[in-house]
Amino acid sequence: MGMRAFLSALVFLVLALGAGLSASERIVQQVPNPALANAPSPYLRHHASDAVRWRPWGRAAFEEAKGRNVPVFLSVGYLACYWCDVMQRENYRDPEVAKLLNEHFVPVLVDREAQADVDELYMAVSAALRGVAGWPNHVFLTPELEPFHAEGYLPRERFIRLLEQVAARWRENPRELRASARKIAQAVREYLQRQGRAKAALESLTRERFLRIVHMLAARFDPFHGGLDGTPKHFRQPLLMLLARAALAHHDLSARTALLNTLRHVTRGSVYDHLEGGFFRYATDAAWHIPHFEKMLYDQALMADALRAGWRLSGDIRLKRRALETLDFALAQLRLANGAFAASLGAHTPDGREGGRFLFTPEELRALLGAEDAKWAEAKFGIVTEGALTGHVVAHSQDVALENPAERQRLQRVLATLRKALVSRPRHARDEKAITGWNGLMIGALARAALQWDRADHGEAAARAAHLILRRLRTSDGLARYWLRGAAHGRATLQDYAYLIDALLALHDWRSDADWLEQAKRLAREATQRFLDERSGRWWFASARTGFARLPPPADRTLPAADAVMALNLLRLAARTGEDEWRVLAEGTLSSVLAKALEKPLAHVSALRAADIFLRGDDTPVQYAANSHLRAFARWVDVAERRFAVRVRIAEGWHVQAPEPDDENLIPTRLELLRPKGALLAEVRYPKPITRALAFSGKPLKLLEGAFDITGRVTLPTRMRVPVVLRLQVQACDDETCLAPEWLGLYLPPPETARSGP
Repeated sequence: MGMRAFLSALVFLVLALGAGLSASERIVQQVPNPALANAPSPYLRHHASDAVRWRPWGRAAFEEAKGRNVPVFLSVGYLACYWCDVMQRENYRDPEVAKLLNEHFVPVLVDREAQADVDELYMAVSAALRGVAGWPNHVFLTPELEPFHAEGYLPRERFIRLLEQVAARWRENPRELRASARKIAQAVREYLQRQGRAKAALESLTRERFLRIVHMLAARFDPFHGGLDGTPKHFRQPLLMLLARAALAHHDLSARTALLNTLRHVTRGSVYDHLEGGFFRYATDAAWHIPHFEKMLYDQALMADALRAGWRLSGDIRLKRRALETLDFALAQLRLANGAFAASLGAHTPDGREGGRFLFTPEELRALLGAEDAKWAEAKFGIVTEGALTGHVVAHSQDVALENPAERQRLQRVLATLRKALVSRPRHARDEKAITGWNGLMIGALARAALQWDRADHGEAAARAAHLILRRLRTSDGLARYWLRGAAHGRATLQDYAYLIDALLALHDWRSDADWLEQAKRLAREATQRFLDERSGRWWFASARTGFARLPPPADRTLPAADAVMALNLLRLAARTGEDEWRVLAEGTLSSVLAKALEKPLAHVSALRAADIFLRGDDTPVQYAANSHLRAFARWVDVAERRFAVRVRIAEGWHVQAPEPDDENLIPTRLELLRPKGALLAEVRYPKPITRALAFSGKPLKLLEGAFDITGRVTLPTRMRVPVVLRLQVQACDDETCLAPEWLGLYLPPPETARSGP
């Protein structure tokens, strides 16, 4: 029996929810709530003047519930959440609703971004009880914090009826409700424990099995518009990165097609902001044309990485431009004065109008563009005919023939005019919290763009943000969750550590700075002490128990699973430090999660990707060998002539053999072409070797050491738009011994083009 079915048998509380009645007059509480007015969370402060007298999550609220013997009403949301704002306007500022909540419950408000562990636990509860979970998330708890009912958004009349029924049932039979809550809590605890007790299955993930899973997932993608079938449509960036791995490392066509089709459609649809850049949170329609207008920091970072991955596969210049525009949007509108990044931009304008800044009526288009361009814009963009955006236009380029210079120029002219109109429009609210993990995602995306596209400005921005996080959010008690108003707040989760370590490794790859690597090692050791059960290889999401249970890391959703990211971090630490302890920890982590991944692949795509990298090698642009003493990076130096260079850097005291070594027992340094079929490698030139006598050799040997380039040219079949894969064979030695031979896979993206596709 699944957890939801089991819980359904336990839950006896049946609440009849009738149709809504007319709303009463809204009255806003005039006296700010002192418990929230100075809270270190913009979301909590935003609710300080509600008629509901909220308490922050904490001991005082729980003791009050026990003392009064009333349930806790837990509401979890965040500042950029549109339906949280609607719930506030319709309910929390209403005197009748407030009277019920204040008299019969202890209302507790949580910012899900500031207290991620509380959010994750009670999201799991809502998913179990309701089969679906989202924000705002409302959970009724006993004073012991055990759950007995959960709801999402409710209109006023239904919400009042629910509160009355729960209050009456608690008065009549609190013992029975407590018994039900204990059973629900125990069922959730057992489910979470089972998740962490899966048997090791790493060795079962053969290449064939991995690709069967990829094909099954790719088959679920919408062939017309990209993305997973169904609505609403989320980007599912972790899934996109799994497809990118399969397409790049395994040359898989189904993964390539699903990924590039999705990226092409999301970057041309309205879910990408064609006026100010960056991605809205998701689309409510299949064609990506009707966005939900929040802009989350993590979406900008993860989509920039996904677009960079698509560019590595296709060479599509438009994907590169969108990636850079997305990062530039984050730098322009989400970067704080101290160099870190704010959490989000809200979905609505100050008057509560969702997407108001980006919407235009046909009349507004005619006034701004003139009759002809307005008619063209209406035809290309379309007018929304249903839902809250009915009668409005949102800019996109899906129906514009971009290959036609006249069409492309007209689109640019129209968008430029609409951008100017934004100057006089109100901005959406910005949540100023600098969340550690989300900053890690953006730092990593910026650093990878700096390396891949030689963008020093992005690298410097990443380094500045990383310095701020390490300086201001490192406390005597470990990393803090976020920075706001000049102070650090909360305890970091595994997610914060994992994403920040990944960012530091990306900075190390960009500049080969030993300090970034040392910081990554320190945080990894701290993370293992706080979150890892080394006997089982299982990670915890928070460093301590939350409410009634200790949480495992959540599976892949919009954000990649933290334990899978940690596994990749540990693998990459091993490659960059030569310290095998990190690889051992990575293997234990993957062994503990892979059984779940094989059972439910869609929920664990990051673990599948990490396991494939563990088994068959990494695909990062910079590759490491010789226990971290050698690093290599391939790049085009003349795309038109298809000329490339492989830059190799070897640590002092180490060397590799020349292409034609004097000793036949030594492995030569040699560059080969693996893919694509039909391509030819020509004019390969190695640096001039030095000659030196070593302790183990009775005669001088020809060696390569220090930093040097191996250059060459590739002849590609006509119109072939796939990556060029090189293989570098090396055997590294110091003065006394030689390591085993190694082979590094190096990836060159297809020469840039204005078109993408399989």
